[in-house]
Amino acid sequence: MTTKSNQSISKRALMFCGTALVTATAVVSFSGEASARGRNINAGPIWDNGHANRVCPNLCRQNQLKWTGDWVTTIPNTMSVCGCGEWRVLDKNGRVINPGNPFPTKDVRQDIPRAAWRRYVNWMGNFVHKGLSPWENDDTMGDTNMQRLNNTEIWEIRLNGFHRVFFTINNTDKTVQIVQVGGHVRQ
Repeated sequence: MTTKSNQSISKRALMFCGTALVTATAVVSFSGEASARGRNINAGPIWDNGHANRVCPNLCRQNQLKWTGDWVTTIPNTMSVCGCGEWRVLDKNGRVINPGNPFPTKDVRQDIPRAAWRRYVNWMGNFVHKGLSPWENDDTMGDTNMQRLNNTEIWEIRLNGFHRVFFTINNTDKTVQIVQVGGHVRQ
């Protein structure tokens, strides 16, 4: 092969790689645009968690959503997105559960089997990271038998045959407040 042929092949390979990279970037940023009620909203470049803490809450609020605590850089030094959702989770004392650590405090958690605990973590993650409503979350989880307890404001889901999560739902504030994790009956 001549040098000219090699250069031509190299140029075509670079053009193909560049096209594939642009396409992949577009797919990544587009695929994050919506997930049920949670959305990723373009925020420009975000440099670190401190910067995200200053930018994302306001950006989500401008879109009538709440910041889930998530953010990710989609194009280095150019674009990041903030994870915004409608619903938040509160612990039993009314504090927003930290998206980076969606686990209840010791006084809420009882000894429950590992499989049930993983199911709880998945359920919690759907609120904390995706901003899903309780009903969307129930659809996503499947087989939780979500129901309201007789004549109370308490709801429950089943983690397994014995263990439950008990919680209240505030549609106005779009919050779910955990009452109890584990056990068969509400204490």
